[in-house]
Amino acid sequence: MLNYDVIRIICAEITDDSAHSAPPDLLSLGLSSRIFLEPALDVMWQRMNSIEPLLSILPETRLINRKKMILKPISPSSWDRLRFYTSRVREFVAPLEQNVHDSVYARLGHENPIFPKLSTLHLSPRLCDSKTFLFFLATSLQVVSWPYPWLLDPPPDATSSDMGPSLSLLVSKSPELRHLTLSKYLYSGLSLTLKHLVALERLSVMDLSHLEEDFIQAIALLPKLTYLYLTLPAGIVLDHTGVERGFPSLTKLRLHGSTSDTRKLLAVVKPHALQELVLDLGYEFATEESRIADVAAIIHLLPSYPFLRNLAIDGDALTELPMDLEDLQLWLIFEPLLELKRLELLDYNISLPVSDQKTLQIACAWTHLKELHVYHDSIGGLASLESLAHFARHCPNLESLSYPIQLQADTAPTPVIQNHPTLPMHPLRSFWCNMETDETTTHSMAQGLYRIFPNLQEVDGPGDAWTQVQKSLWSLQNRQFEG
Repeated sequence: MLNYDVIRIICAEITDDSAHSAPPDLLSLGLSSRIFLEPALDVMWQRMNSIEPLLSILPETRLINRKKMILKPISPSSWDRLRFYTSRVREFVAPLEQNVHDSVYARLGHENPIFPKLSTLHLSPRLCDSKTFLFFLATSLQVVSWPYPWLLDPPPDATSSDMGPSLSLLVSKSPELRHLTLSKYLYSGLSLTLKHLVALERLSVMDLSHLEEDFIQAIALLPKLTYLYLTLPAGIVLDHTGVERGFPSLTKLRLHGSTSDTRKLLAVVKPHALQELVLDLGYEFATEESRIADVAAIIHLLPSYPFLRNLAIDGDALTELPMDLEDLQLWLIFEPLLELKRLELLDYNISLPVSDQKTLQIACAWTHLKELHVYHDSIGGLASLESLAHFARHCPNLESLSYPIQLQADTAPTPVIQNHPTLPMHPLRSFWCNMETDETTTHSMAQGLYRIFPNLQEVDGPGDAWTQVQKSLWSLQNRQFEG
């Protein structure tokens, strides 16, 4: 006999994850046998994004002025029927519900949380403001977004609402939270509240207008924190005292802020086990010299993360760097990254002049690369197409490559490692070049790329001519297959 877990997996495979109605196939399966009924119902009701389906099973519901309301006490039999479904809900995404009166939430949560076994709650800003969140606070909650950043329901002025007391109440009701996302609002007492979340594993703090001075000190003590996404508010001075040995479990860090604020934070926050770092460096009103110095200082700090595998550096502050920087200056900014020997992914959105020799240095330094994306927007040099063979030789795991190369119509590429015995097995599937080509170079480009990376599937770049390069590449591959 099939057990519950196996049947639930089967049901999950055929569901369309609809929150309002059951998929016909899943409904038919559930009604076909008593054995399938419970797992099918659990899957059908595990995720909801509206309270309306619950109102459809309550005879006490009335439609008044186009809004659904509960006008009389809910009978015991209706409560039993309601809990038959609400006890199955594990995730609730709460948008702005135009057709439901706010009083409905209080009615449904009068005796207990609306969903007593809820584990994931994504609240809309309106529900945060209206205190309706109280009726969703269950001891079983593990994932909460306050509010959910991707719900298009902005309050009139989120920065004027202090959600500190509400967040404190959430933590007291749900002390086992593992994932927490905070955005937009003011959260008084935030540092003290976060100290109590000893089980917290993921924390995202985005677009807050204010952070308390001891915020970094508070989260540095969280023993299980593995992921941190932090927006650094402009003009806020954070106390970094004593955090040099903090963040004992942090492996993924994403920072969004000015170059100077990011530099100051990275200078003291050095989680030894960090494996993934994303830097969104925003533009700030500072001189070009200071921004260039900050960017250089940030990159010189990164080798202090010896286990770093994934690194992305992006932002307006980088694209605004002056184009007349000398090749040597841009290379010296970049060069410390070559010390990160474990890198598997690099997305480097700073203009980088490359040459054949520098390409060889890059390929030899990062033999574990799976993805490399390098940006070029300067008057500096470019590598030749032939130099891409260095990646084929030294980076056997490379699957995606964005790299600036010279495009010359009279080039007849002869790869450095032609007839290399392992070349046909190289896994590179995607190549993107941010240099614009034309019709005169398409054949030589396709031929050269094919010789170096015979398994290449996707080729792209600016301009229409890259479409022809892609067609020529497919033609070469089909010709070999047919032969």
